[in-house]
Amino acid sequence: MADNETINKMTKEWIYAALVRLMDKVAYEKITITKIVTEAGVSRMGYYRNFASKDRILLDRLQANLGQLRQIVETDTNISEDKFWRKFVAATLNNQLLKLIVQAGLTDQLLKIHQQFTQEMFTEVSHWNMCDPQVQYLVNYQMGGQIGLFVYFIQQHDTISGVDEERLTQFIIDSNHALLQLTNQPLKGNRQ
Repeated sequence: MADNETINKMTKEWIYAALVRLMDKVAYEKITITKIVTEAGVSRMGYYRNFASKDRILLDRLQANLGQLRQIVETDTNISEDKFWRKFVAATLNNQLLKLIVQAGLTDQLLKIHQQFTQEMFTEVSHWNMCDPQVQYLVNYQMGGQIGLFVYFIQQHDTISGVDEERLTQFIIDSNHALLQLTNQPLKGNRQ
């Protein structure tokens, strides 16, 4: 018999898959919890045990992707700055998830999650002083621009091609190098 953690993980996957299928057919604002649980084949109690709202289905998936990146960073103490940003873009540019978040009108929450994650990474990985207003302004400006680019590509092109993803990745790496120079903030240890 499966334990509760396994059951909850499976339930989350069924609910996410159901929402994706429904969003292919119906506008996000017209999708109800009843429609989601029916499509997923789960109970309302199973739904509410895992999600507080319909928005949380998408936003929790995004946070899980970023959590995987956090684990990579925490275990790989020799990760280079370029490798980190490449993994960051890969975690962010999940075309389907990003498209769904934009389609659902959750770009403000997307920005907030990314700003919080980036601040934590700059603090933990680079030991930046995020209490310094100048550093906060620069990091938040940087993240706003990056999310703006992601949203622009999704709205204009419906997806991000491999070529566009590589261009975006290189642009983000270059702009983050410029940010490092602006703040005169060194990266910690081997992270260069």
